[in-house]
Amino acid sequence: MQHHWKELIAVDRYTVQSRGVLQEVDRKVLTLLYQPLIGCRALALYMTLWGELELLDGQEATHHRLMALMQCGLPDIYSERLKLEGIGLLDTYVHAKEADEPKLFLYELRPPLAPDQFFRDEMLSVFLRRQVGRHLFIQLSNFFARPSIDETKFTQVTRSFSDVFSAVPAEQIVAGLSEEAGPELLEGKDHIRRDEASYVLDDGVFDFELFFAGLSKQLVPRRAVTAKVKEAIKKLAFLYGIPPLEMQKLVLGVIDPAYHIDIDALRRAAREWYELEHGGVEPRLVERVQPLAYRTMENI
Repeated sequence: MQHHWKELIAVDRYTVQSRGVLQEVDRKVLTLLYQPLIGCRALALYMTLWGELELLDGQEATHHRLMALMQCGLPDIYSERLKLEGIGLLDTYVHAKEADEPKLFLYELRPPLAPDQFFRDEMLSVFLRRQVGRHLFIQLSNFFARPSIDETKFTQVTRSFSDVFSAVPAEQIVAGLSEEAGPELLEGKDHIRRDEASYVLDDGVFDFELFFAGLSKQLVPRRAVTAKVKEAIKKLAFLYGIPPLEMQKLVLGVIDPAYHIDIDALRRAAREWYELEHGGVEPRLVERVQPLAYRTMENI
């Protein structure tokens, strides 16, 4: 990891925007689900930038302002920013000006995952359970749950769009248009979007070439490993440390005669494999602070 002063200094400027309208449920998800994973300081940075989103309203400020608001140094702001980026809550862009001029950073807040997406995620849900313990994990899961309804007992009576609305004839539309109604009203602007948080795992975390090399195409056709299956394999391998040859066995155990790989069954199989290998100890989320070759053990 580079030192912060190589990328960021206090006189560098920043502005804030969001991928969508942040809502009250997002605050609850951030506080109760993400905070145990990223820590209180990273959450504080996110919430501060959320406040700055409205306060700055597109204007620029220097990082001295963030340091004053958070009452911490630039190294802390930089390191907490990296956590937000890594977990998919923040996209950072930089506009490099002349060599002797301050940089301009654009901090784009990404809304967190919806609760159902978070608890279905192969890694985040497991790391959360490891961080807070089984009892609190169940309590949090129940807090974000709602009673399920058996929809088979109901008959849908929802009207379709065409049942409710009708199209206006083209000649009426043309007659009603004015110069002010053209698309130039949005020139230089974008409509508000809602792109939820998504974190990225490098393809290098799992050797798919070795994985496919040892699989019979008759038993597991390549088409069975869809993009969703491939992403699940990558996350499970990263989470539980499953090597490609072991993953082959797990996939062979959950594929059905129609060559469909049940991702939920693969998750259960991966967890069972991990428990057998490690005696039920939960995997733990740790921050990568140095390349492995340069790490040293302290307080041995």
